[in-house]
Amino acid sequence: MKHNDQAVVDLMRKIAWLMEWSGDMAIAELADMQREICRWRRSWPIEQSRHTLALRAFQMSNRVLEWSGLLKQTSSH
Repeated sequence: MKHNDQAVVDLMRKIAWLMEWSGDMAIAELADMQREICRWRRSWPIEQSRHTLALRAFQMSNRVLEWSGLLKQTSSH
């Protein structure tokens, strides 16, 4: 595993723990995101999946920002 790949795995582990510790935001969608991140972490690195992971990270990040009120909610949610 390349150094950058190990950094991605470490980051995904930390993100999953942060989500776990966000007890006051304990909503089903957050738990689903946490499980998805854990699945990505266990299978990383998959070269063909880098773009898909980047897209999902962007989507999940925007969703969390919407919950926080820092990003306007879209009509699709």
